[in-house]
Amino acid sequence: MARPPKRARACAALPDAAGMLDAFSVGAPQPHVGRVRQFAHVEGDFAALVFLPVQLTSTLAKHIAAVRSALALHAVSTVQAVDPAGLHISLSRTFTLKRPQLLPFTDALRKAFRPRRPLKLRAHGVQMLCNETRTCFFGTLAMRPVAAADEEEARALLASVDAVLGAFGKPPFYQPPILHMSVAWSVAPFQSVSMPSFEYETCADRVLCKLGAKVEEFRLSKKPP
Repeated sequence: MARPPKRARACAALPDAAGMLDAFSVGAPQPHVGRVRQFAHVEGDFAALVFLPVQLTSTLAKHIAAVRSALALHAVSTVQAVDPAGLHISLSRTFTLKRPQLLPFTDALRKAFRPRRPLKLRAHGVQMLCNETRTCFFGTLAMRPVAAADEEEARALLASVDAVLGAFGKPPFYQPPILHMSVAWSVAPFQSVSMPSFEYETCADRVLCKLGAKVEEFRLSKKPP
């Protein structure tokens, strides 16, 4: 996902937590409202994404609701909420695979993740991003590694995913890579918002890969030296 150009500054699983987020959200999630497909639907193709799952706490839900409300104050188009069940930190772009590629791709990811360890990430402010065609704009929480060891592990994890994608002829993650959690989107650029700091830290100890309707899980279990 690309950073918006500087000239466009306007774009510069706890059940109780999910309920709280619904109560504070700008509007119910509306998939595909006004969004433009980034690739054509082809029969036999499976949409895929590699990502870190997010544990939705009550503190995180409150902050996300506050971010969405702040974005909506100066929005020129409807602000759409990301479904609480869909919150995640991407490690790849969305891509497609053919059915015969699904098992080999899964096996390749499992092998690539064997040397990888869990890492800690911390929310670090609100960041505005957009897709490459500038047809969809995102309000996100920037997620940064907590310590130097986590920074090294994050780079290695992204490199592992990119290597597998490359072996299957798929594009790598956005460059430079920006770890983020999308919380809202719109078809028009967002105004920049300033939010009070808050504490949210997560330990990423597993990676998920969505392949069509199926989700594969990979544990990051290697112990540090």
